[in-house]
Amino acid sequence: MIVLNKPPTKIHWRAPGPIHHARWMAKLLYALKIFLFRNNLQALKLTKREEKQIVRFVSFGALIYAKIWIEEPLAADAPVNDLLLWKKLRLYEAIDSEIGKAARGVLERHLWYLSNELVALALFSEKLSESDKQAIVQKMNSDGGNRSVRADSAKLTSEITLEAFVTQRTLKTLSALDIKDSFLELPTDTWNDNDDYLQGKNCVKKLRVVNDTAERGVKLFEDYNTILTKNEDKKQFLLHVVEENRKIVSTETSKKELTNIVLKDYD
Repeated sequence: MIVLNKPPTKIHWRAPGPIHHARWMAKLLYALKIFLFRNNLQALKLTKREEKQIVRFVSFGALIYAKIWIEEPLAADAPVNDLLLWKKLRLYEAIDSEIGKAARGVLERHLWYLSNELVALALFSEKLSESDKQAIVQKMNSDGGNRSVRADSAKLTSEITLEAFVTQRTLKTLSALDIKDSFLELPTDTWNDNDDYLQGKNCVKKLRVVNDTAERGVKLFEDYNTILTKNEDKKQFLLHVVEENRKIVSTETSKKELTNIVLKDYD
């Protein structure tokens, strides 16, 4: 909002944080602050080339990346968002050909949620129209197809819809998640009144479909890998302890509650 419009009347700026991969959107957040303070000669002295590159980076982040990043954890929307992102990147090439093509090339290597199995997640998306969902159901009943781990990027066009990625194998995702498919026999406009559909929707809502959590975990583990112990058995034991602790202590626990939990162990 601040980049694309105007800042609110009262705003507090924090110094840029670390930019390693364990911190989400770190480089973009850093670049956004540089962009917003680019005319403050006391804080920054950018060359024309540096300013141009910052503007390109921030424009892409604000117009394309930020929205899709925020919506990434939504499993049901993953197939819809991936296809929509590909189309947006294709259009963005008219604004910045180099960035648009580069980003689209990366996305085409990660089309997991457009595979003929995981595309089933879109059945639970609010972004997909009832007619589009009906088209997916009809395609599941008529098209065989071999298993594809990810979608074939050669099939992508500006007009393509999710239906094109569907085969009979799409049903396998529902069975793998123990989702009863009785709702598929009903009109799509009645699905939200069907218990099986609602239970499936709730199941899909709990799925994690991004690797940011894993990347943060890998980065933190790499940093602390040899600090506490170099003994492999002890290291594995520590990992189990951490995992059990995560089950006991909620990630939404406040600092005060966490302190009370720790002090309780010493009573």
